[in-house]
Amino acid sequence: MNLKKFLLGVLFLLLIIGTLHSETHNWAINYQLKYSSSFNGISKSDSVNIMACADYNSYPPMRQIIKSTNGGLTWEMVYNFNDFNLGWFKAQNISYLTNNFCIASCDSNYFIKTTDGGVTWEENRLKMDNFTNGLVLISLFDSKYGAMGTYRNIAYSDDSFNTYKVLMLPRPLAIADIKLISPTVLYVLTASPASFFQYDVSTDIWTEYPESFPSYEPEYKTPRYIFFSDSINGFVVGNRRAGIGNASYDMIHKTTDGGKTWIEKFNALVGPRGGLTEVDFCDKENGIAVGPQGKIYWTHDAGETWSQDSTKELIKATPAVMHVTLLNRETALIADFSGNMWRTPIGTDVPEIQMDVESIIYPNPVSDYLNINISEIEKVEIYSVLGIKLIESEYKNKIDVSGLAPGMYFVRVGDKVSKFVKL
Repeated sequence: MNLKKFLLGVLFLLLIIGTLHSETHNWAINYQLKYSSSFNGISKSDSVNIMACADYNSYPPMRQIIKSTNGGLTWEMVYNFNDFNLGWFKAQNISYLTNNFCIASCDSNYFIKTTDGGVTWEENRLKMDNFTNGLVLISLFDSKYGAMGTYRNIAYSDDSFNTYKVLMLPRPLAIADIKLISPTVLYVLTASPASFFQYDVSTDIWTEYPESFPSYEPEYKTPRYIFFSDSINGFVVGNRRAGIGNASYDMIHKTTDGGKTWIEKFNALVGPRGGLTEVDFCDKENGIAVGPQGKIYWTHDAGETWSQDSTKELIKATPAVMHVTLLNRETALIADFSGNMWRTPIGTDVPEIQMDVESIIYPNPVSDYLNINISEIEKVEIYSVLGIKLIESEYKNKIDVSGLAPGMYFVRVGDKVSKFVKL
């Protein structure tokens, strides 16, 4: 009987693998920590500004926050815990909400905060139940409203965590993740068993949706991470036991009613267990989900279908834990537990620079209008450093770039390409 179950399980696994769509994104390591170290989180404020928390496995231990301002192509250290004699604790999660505002939550209920893009930081500590690993959860709505939590309780603030209120669930449960989706509404995902809560800060009322997930056998106990693009559309990733050896189902559920009901959109029978651990979207259509052993799935239709990434280099590396942020449809960053920062290449829409045309575009740097002194061309195109086309216009001597964020861009004039800086 056991042999029969095993063979059926193997057959089912082969069927699942055979029906999965795949796509390849050619991941490559572009940044690597020393001393067999790890990344504990990564977060973006936009498609070019990213921060990640790094944990160096050295003696004494080194803990840092690193930052990129060019879509993850290069990185610099912006905070070193050792410089403040805080090397004994580490950042466990990070939320980089705007170009200036970022909070990293740490063990022992410490957190660090910057309001100037990482130039200066302040350290503080929440006075509440420490519980195991301290602050492992964080969700910011804006630079004022936010929530941080342990696996048992949550701190809510409406003034950048200068003051805060400690929230307790209606009954003891293991908190898997939290999301503050408005200044006064918090979503809470719990595990063992899986359940979904909404908390209204203004009324101090908890609402539970205990049967929001479909019924499974064995029971679905390990949802891990939630992502909401707005107050009603969201995703949960995790895994559940298959009841066949050490295998489990990687799972993705979607809600379109603010978490009241969740519809299964993806499951794959895999082994060993580990489950999907994070999901991120760059817009409502394009998203990515990741998990241990190099598991990556992409969606380009708002999470209705998911394709397995078949990049051999990343699959071969099999990192134990992966954190992900999606910059655009084809460009993502994965910070893994082996100390590697993986990145998909720059978009291919921007051609190689064929000649220097800086003499015919001015001023450079530019604030409002980019002047172009060339004739007999049909159009002008402007791209981000990630290859995203931002402006396309029939040829004019002046192109309005005032709406672009400060940074570096490419301009294509006919078959000629050059870079310029927007102030």
